[in-house]
Amino acid sequence: PPRSTLFPYTTLFRSKSELEGANLWCTQLGGADLRDACLTRANLQQAILAKANLQDADLSLASLSSACVGEGNLQNANLANANLKGAEFVGAKLLNANLRQVDARQANFTKANLVDCNFGRANLQRAELFKANLQGADLVRSNLFHANLTETNLFGADLTHAEGLTKEQCSIALLDALTILPDQLQTALPEGILVA
Repeated sequence: PPRSTLFPYTTLFRSKSELEGANLWCTQLGGADLRDACLTRANLQQAILAKANLQDADLSLASLSSACVGEGNLQNANLANANLKGAEFVGAKLLNANLRQVDARQANFTKANLVDCNFGRANLQRAELFKANLQGADLVRSNLFHANLTETNLFGADLTHAEGLTKEQCSIALLDALTILPDQLQTALPEGILVA
């Protein structure tokens, strides 16, 4: 790639706290150690963050649209209000991540570990959640219109007032007695499933 797209890693590692609002568009950060980094309002559009360690990083209000974060570690990361439209998180670890009010339209979370994450009021319209693990996740008031929930683990997930969720989506997802679904799906549920 052109020299302009290669971010100087040594500078990055010495100044993690100074990345707030940074323009890292199309930057190659695959495998980078960005634990605890403050990337609030950073422009990471189309950035390559595959296998990067972003554990406990603050990415609130950042733009990661069309970024590649496959197999990245975002455990406990704060992505509240971030733009994740079209981003790729295949196989990423987002355990206990704050994804509240993210715009994740058409984002790909295939086989991602999203256990106990907060997707409250998130826009997951047309998101790919194939075989994603959302056990115990908060999806209250999230938009799941046309999201792919094939074999998505929703054990213990809270989908109270989730928008766009259909009987068909529920029939292909993995639900248990602790899964809380919206009222309108009460008649579509197998016996033993709780309704909010």
